[in-house]
Amino acid sequence: MTRHVVVKVKINNSRPLSFVLDTGDKVGIVDTDVAKELGLKLEGQVSLGGAGSDTVRGSMVEEATWTLPGLEGFSQPIRLAIPLRRLAARFGHDFDGIIGADFIKQFVVEVDYPARVIRLHDKDRFNYAGAGDSVPVQFNQGHPILEAEVTPLGGEPLKGKFVLDIGSGGALALHSPFVSQNHLLNSSVKTIRAIGLGGAGGQSNGRIGRVAELKIGKFKITSPLTVFLKIRPGRLPVPNWLEISASK
Repeated sequence: MTRHVVVKVKINNSRPLSFVLDTGDKVGIVDTDVAKELGLKLEGQVSLGGAGSDTVRGSMVEEATWTLPGLEGFSQPIRLAIPLRRLAARFGHDFDGIIGADFIKQFVVEVDYPARVIRLHDKDRFNYAGAGDSVPVQFNQGHPILEAEVTPLGGEPLKGKFVLDIGSGGALALHSPFVSQNHLLNSSVKTIRAIGLGGAGGQSNGRIGRVAELKIGKFKITSPLTVFLKIRPGRLPVPNWLEISASK
């Protein structure tokens, strides 16, 4: 189970569609086949990259907006149409599109994994009163980046910048050249070959193992399952040394 956050949306009063909520994305994206089924106006051709070293070709979408049933008065444009079926096969479930930072930045978004709901709060009136820890976050083209610390098995803590990506189905990914620079795949680390890694930019190569600890703010996660990537991912517009997901 990949634990992706999937919400039901509509495009131009269409049938209900399943869209993945993804902090690794910025604009509203729809699958190319779904766009054609709905008769959306497609213009030109664009090439996109992401996790993986390849590019995927898509089109700009004109005169299309998506809405969230139950959120009256809200709508946002669908900007791109790209083939998403190969991603659905890797995720293990079908989905019709992706929504990201352009949506998220309108609200304080609370993801309640146990209850399987997201709660949208007014960002101008929200005051947090829980038992959690506030962690400073910077944004690069809408992608949240935080500072954290990872401790390899038998090694010393390593500080780095992490991309918080709730569109990732994993817990922790350590990207190249960070892996090679810190010798994280030495002979003492037990790993297995990773199968089916990647994203919009195609497939990535790596190994799956564990680190001793991941520390974010005051919270420590012991022995998280970790992907050690052996090649640099594709055209992510953020520092891509390390990545964590918000999967529970």
